[in-house]
Amino acid sequence: MKSRIEKIDKMSDRINLIVPFSQKDEAKSKGAKWDAKNKTWHVLEGVDLNDFYKWLPDNIPNLRAKNYSLAETEMTCWKCKKQTLYTLYI
Repeated sequence: MKSRIEKIDKMSDRINLIVPFSQKDEAKSKGAKWDAKNKTWHVLEGVDLNDFYKWLPDNIPNLRAKNYSLAETEMTCWKCKKQTLYTLYI
């Protein structure tokens, strides 16, 4: 089974971190960057992720892409039998 670090290494040139406010200075001193627009800490490809292990997300994958697609469709809900709008990010 691959570790969180092995999985993340192959997915993106940017990895978001989950850094509590009380640990922001520590993350910054190790090289994490703050993204004010998205309000999240992150590191870039090539950084030793072992230094950031405690802030790596548990819910792998942490996918990033230059482009996203949005798909929407209406379907009948299996439970309530009403027409329901489904939205997918691709």
